[in-house]
Amino acid sequence: MTEPLRLAIVGCGRVTQGFHVPALEGLGAVRVVAVADPLEDRRDRVAAALGARGYDGHLPLLDADDVEAVAVCTPAERHAEVALAALDAGKHVFVEKPLCLDVDDARAVVRRVAETGRTLALGFNLRRHELVLEARRLIASGAVGEIAAVQSVFSSDFGYRAEAGPWRFRRELGGGAVFELASHHLDLWRFLLGDEVESIFAISRSGGDDDETAVVAGRMRSGAAISFLVTQRSGLLNECTVHGTRGTLHLAPYRHDGLELVPAGEFAGAPARRVRRMFESAWALRRGRSPFTRSYRAGWSRFAEAARSGRRLPDADDGLRNVELLRAVLKSAETGEVVRA
Repeated sequence: MTEPLRLAIVGCGRVTQGFHVPALEGLGAVRVVAVADPLEDRRDRVAAALGARGYDGHLPLLDADDVEAVAVCTPAERHAEVALAALDAGKHVFVEKPLCLDVDDARAVVRRVAETGRTLALGFNLRRHELVLEARRLIASGAVGEIAAVQSVFSSDFGYRAEAGPWRFRRELGGGAVFELASHHLDLWRFLLGDEVESIFAISRSGGDDDETAVVAGRMRSGAAISFLVTQRSGLLNECTVHGTRGTLHLAPYRHDGLELVPAGEFAGAPARRVRRMFESAWALRRGRSPFTRSYRAGWSRFAEAARSGRRLPDADDGLRNVELLRAVLKSAETGEVVRA
C-alpha cells in the first residue's frame, strides 16, 4: 500500500482552516506532519486538528527530513517566495490560487518546476468539483451545442472582514475581488470550454478597499462572448451559465443540485421540470459532504498521486496563464481599454 504523502502547510488562515483542514482530515493519501504560521493561536489550532507539529515560519520545515511536500497557503504576495524555496529544497508544492501576483514571478515558478522535476499543483478546486466535471463533459459532448456566451457571477459579503489581515484590502498584496474571486472563474471558463480568452475589457470600483466590485467582458478565441460580475459587497453567490445553440447550462458549485441543462425551446420554470428538479435535489443531498468540500479532497488526492508517481501536472502553466489574465483585467480597468489577453 502506498505511503501517504508527508505534507507541511505554510499559512494557517481562513482558507486553510475552513477548507483544507476538513478536506485533509481522514484522507489516507496525505498526512500533515507540520504547519507554519506566525500567529500562534492559528498555528496551534491547525496543528491540533491535524496532529502536526508547529513552526512560526516556513524555513525550518524545509529542512525537515519527514516533509516531502509543502502547501503554500500564505497571502498571495508571498506565494512565489515560499514556492521557490520549497522547490529548491526538493519538495513537491501545492500553491493556493493565484499562483503569484506578478507575471515575471509566475514565469520564475514555472521554470523552477521544470528545472527541479518536482510536482506542482494549484488550488483551483473547481477543476475537481464533480458538477464542474459533469458540465465540462456535457459541453464537450455537444449537448449544449455551439457556445455563444458565458455569464459568471461570484459575490461575497466579506463577512469575515473584521478578522481579515490588511492584505485582503489591497490589490498590490493580493486582496480585492479580482485576485480573491475573479481568479477562479477566469480559470473556470478555460477549463469548461477547452478554449482560451482572447480579449478583455474591465471596470473596477474601489471604495475603502481595492477592487470591491468589478465587471469583466470579453471574447474567447472561438468567438464566444464572456461576461462576469465579481463583488465583495453582496451576498454569497457562485454561478456560471453557458449559453449554447442546443440549450443553456446552469452551474452553481455551492449547491448540491447546482447543475441543470435546459434544452433550447424549454422553459426553466416549467412545472414538470421544477418537479423533476425537486426530486433530483433531494437525491443529491443524500451524498453527505458538500460537493465543494469534496472538490478540495479530490484535489489533495490528485496532488498526492502525482507527487508519488512523479507525474508532471499542467497546473504551473495554467497558473501562469491565470496570472496573465488577472493582470489583463487590472490593466483594462486602469486604462479603460480592451486588452489582448
